Amino acid sequence: MAKAIKFNLIIDKQPIRDLEDLQANFNVEDILEVFHNGSLQRWLEVRGLTEELGKLQQVKGEAPVVAAELCKIFCAPCTKDDAANAAYIFELRQKEEARLRQYQNLKEEQDEVILAYHSGYERLLKELGAKGDEYPFTKAAVQEIFEKYVGLYRLDAHTFYRRFIDTKPLVILAELANPNMRPLMTASLEEVFQSLSFLKETSETTDSDIKAFLDEWKNSKTQIAVKKVNDSIDNADLQAEGEPILMLDCNNDHSQDGKVISMSKLGSSWYPFTYIEIADISTHAPLPNMPSHIKSFAGETEGYWKDIEQKGKQYLVIKMESGNVVRNTGKSGEELKAEDINGKFFILDGIDYKSNNANHKLVYMEI
Repeated sequence: MAKAIKFNLIIDKQPIRDLEDLQANFNVEDILEVFHNGSLQRWLEVRGLTEELGKLQQVKGEAPVVAAELCKIFCAPCTKDDAANAAYIFELRQKEEARLRQYQNLKEEQDEVILAYHSGYERLLKELGAKGDEYPFTKAAVQEIFEKYVGLYRLDAHTFYRRFIDTKPLVILAELANPNMRPLMTASLEEVFQSLSFLKETSETTDSDIKAFLDEWKNSKTQIAVKKVNDSIDNADLQAEGEPILMLDCNNDHSQDGKVISMSKLGSSWYPFTYIEIADISTHAPLPNMPSHIKSFAGETEGYWKDIEQKGKQYLVIKMESGNVVRNTGKSGEELKAEDINGKFFILDGIDYKSNNANHKLVYMEI
């Protein structure tokens, strides 16, 4: 059988080895403490003080009753009032310690909640940085920020805008498309409009413009405003035009000095071809760095409304050139001009468009 290890009680800051030490240093508050935590019972047991231990095991009740009983068991020189006062102080201390423990537990729980809250928000920011060009994901992530992290976003709104406006502009456009997040943005609508890099077209046609134009023509056969020549034409006639001409056909897209696209040739005649002046290519080429979800339309509508998007879906209008008008599909009497649209980011139910300039682009996106 293992031998019980003896230990000393600490009463009134003194080591207690036996009953004489206990009686000499008796302190009701400390005795109540060791009674409630069980060390008084273990101390009596390892010292073989079975009589006192038996009496102690019968003690029950509130702190004042327990204090009076402990005084009797250990023959301590304390009155009933001494026991009651000590019990009152002991209870106050116990309540305060319980409150502090509860506070500490609550603080630890709050720290865990705050850490999880910040971690979730940071996770979304990181994912937006990686997948912010994918609109379905971006739309869902922006909504999740509002539903779960709106308090943190309010503190971070300016940094959030600066983080994404240049590298992932679709994130900012998704905010504008979200009726809950839009009012929380710190950047003005005009500031957003002026900052969208993909709206800033170059004034001169570059080789990259030519390549983008050719890729669009070759890959999608997109209808664009170009001139048609149906008669045969020889090289002399081509040079007589006076301006560099971009020649296109479906069989050959080889560039000659970045100025002329050669055509198929049969004998001394050229096949009928489509051509466009190089100076106009930047108008028809896709906007540089434009997120794939964003659409653009260019075309003359001959004075009529053209329903480029059907009613029943919502669209965020990003930019329109002056001299053109747009409206909600089928909404008679409505004519929104460029000054109504640009820097306002209107949301329309379908899109009707009217333009007299085949080179002007309407830029928008489905939300």
